[in-house]
Amino acid sequence: MTLHTCESITIKNFYVTNYLGASQLVLAENDGTLWWVENPQAGLHFEQIADINELLVTSGTSHEAGGAVWPWVLAGAVAAGGIAAIASSGGGDSHHHSDGDNPPPDNTNPDGNPPDNSNPGGSNPNGNTPGSSNPVDTTPPLAPGKLLISADGKTVSGEAEAGSTITIKDPSGNVVGEGKADSDGKFSIDLTAPQISGEQLTVTATDDAGNTGPSATIDAPNIPLPDTPIITAAIDDAAPLTGTLSNNQFTNDNTPTLEGTGSAGTVIHIYANGQEIGSTTVDSSGSWHFAITSALADGENHFTAIATNVKGESSESARFSLTIDTLSPDAPRVE
Repeated sequence: MTLHTCESITIKNFYVTNYLGASQLVLAENDGTLWWVENPQAGLHFEQIADINELLVTSGTSHEAGGAVWPWVLAGAVAAGGIAAIASSGGGDSHHHSDGDNPPPDNTNPDGNPPDNSNPGGSNPNGNTPGSSNPVDTTPPLAPGKLLISADGKTVSGEAEAGSTITIKDPSGNVVGEGKADSDGKFSIDLTAPQISGEQLTVTATDDAGNTGPSATIDAPNIPLPDTPIITAAIDDAAPLTGTLSNNQFTNDNTPTLEGTGSAGTVIHIYANGQEIGSTTVDSSGSWHFAITSALADGENHFTAIATNVKGESSESARFSLTIDTLSPDAPRVE
């Protein structure tokens, strides 16, 4: 289109018809008269219309308009970017034709001033703005994939639409984690509480337009009750007699080292005579060691070991006893 200022406006692919329908171009004069550009492929042909609703209700059967007319496309064609051009004519005929050689129309106001373009947004007399020419995103993201949950149930990772918000819910529908997928679509989200009882978690992605896609699920680990720990022996390293002690033996070592077995990674709490004296962790081979640092009283001492997993569940060992004797015997007497 060539304006009276000799400026040209080109709208590429405006008249392309696809499954969404077809675009229609309507030009408005200063007095509100509307001219529909009919069948531009056959040359400019202007038809006066009362309002744009005439185009909204037609299916294109009477004109070569193609499919449905989309209101937001039509409104955008009328108003967006100052495209509201002026079609003027010297006569009162309801049709205007152009072979492309006519000079651009003069659309100055009667007083000789240029038209008032102070409302380029195209709002109507009620102050309402016609629909945007930008299509609304209504396509939801795909379901998140490649989901993984850490062995301790504290972190969920995976892939989803880049920039989408990832929401993780427990079986009751409570949100237990939320975060963003990065520019590569990858995410790793710390959960508000460890999920370690075999819960099925639901993971969804929501794009910036607010569309939430289908959910994906992942099962949390189910950490079992720890194996019952066993105190297998005590190590005596106090001279003169040193070595390995079994249950119910005597020793002069009042700070022996206890040894035992349990589930790898389990925390073992050591108790002496009913009081906790420390803790240790079972190594990858299933063994543990605990060196007693505070001297035990002479006499019989009883030890137990309690294993606790990350869920707070525990199991207790059988009792292991030692009799501590640090007193030297009286010197022999000759009578």
